[in-house]
Amino acid sequence: MKIVYIQGGLGNQIFQYAFFRYLIKKGHRRVYLDGTAGFISKHGGFELKRLFPAIAADKRVLPYWKARPLYLLAELFRLIFRINFRTDEEQPAGRKLWWKAHWQEYRYPEYVKEEILKSLEFIPIEDEKNKTVLQQITSTNSVSIHVRRGDYLQPHFRLGFGDICTIDYYHDAIGYIRQKVENPQFFVFSDEPERVKENIPLEGAVYVDWNAGKDSFRDMQLMSYCKHQIIANSSFSWWSAWLNQSAEKMVVCPAKWFHNFPAEKIDRLLPPDWYRIGSCNPNVSLLVDDDIAEHELRPVMQQKYTDFELVRLPQQPCGNHVFRLSKNELSAYKNRKYLRKKLIKYFTNCPHVINTKSN
Repeated sequence: MKIVYIQGGLGNQIFQYAFFRYLIKKGHRRVYLDGTAGFISKHGGFELKRLFPAIAADKRVLPYWKARPLYLLAELFRLIFRINFRTDEEQPAGRKLWWKAHWQEYRYPEYVKEEILKSLEFIPIEDEKNKTVLQQITSTNSVSIHVRRGDYLQPHFRLGFGDICTIDYYHDAIGYIRQKVENPQFFVFSDEPERVKENIPLEGAVYVDWNAGKDSFRDMQLMSYCKHQIIANSSFSWWSAWLNQSAEKMVVCPAKWFHNFPAEKIDRLLPPDWYRIGSCNPNVSLLVDDDIAEHELRPVMQQKYTDFELVRLPQQPCGNHVFRLSKNELSAYKNRKYLRKKLIKYFTNCPHVINTKSN
């Protein structure tokens, strides 16, 4: 038996569902989907079952009363007897029971494309506002723009995801679309629409600002009907583009997805025909004082947060956030988590705008 664990928001849940279908098509026997995601309190719970009737009817989705005891028993064995029943992307799969990871690679949904498209048919749109927008989307050269802010502004998440899709990114992406698409009609989606209107004003654009809470999924649904997409570094955004089945579609995406995310992982996540904008420059630059020798920098180079560069003047820093590294601070770097803690503290007091360059 193999049980694919569901975690995170809607975009991540769909990635996990795609992996579940991938395992089945690859010939794995007795593969099931975990149905206990009601414990996901930061998001909307087990949204797959609520939004997609085909998944709700699938008998391979384990109910709460069956999946939860199995998961708790597996965790008990892991903690007490040091027997691990769980696997993820970084571990060999073997015969593990629980497959717990995000499985964010485009090869999984591509391998089961026909099955995924059949399963991921949203519940119908019934309200007039969204019906009107859908009609506009289907009758124009529609381009969706997704701006993700929300939890990306929190210090912990900003460390991993923030300051990638800047104003410059969106301006460059819009410019690229204008060159390629005749009379593009932009539809802008965001969890902070008022802030986006201030920072990305587009004459004639439609700002979809009413789908919130349990109805947030409608944004993904509407974006997927657009002919082209400008996406954020968000799995929610990613799926809105992948579900778009327009033969002429163009998807513009950031070249960098997460900080501390290796380039090979980005290549596995982003389909090769999506157009990437921006660079993979490090998020943080540490300016090294002249009196610091190379051997003294070893503790700095061993930090667990790795998306930084060491810069000696006159070399120009590339990071969004620039700090001076003094000799007096070197001893603190013996703690391998020091830079991460320093940045979280910094982000707690650092105002967040869509475009940022701090010193």
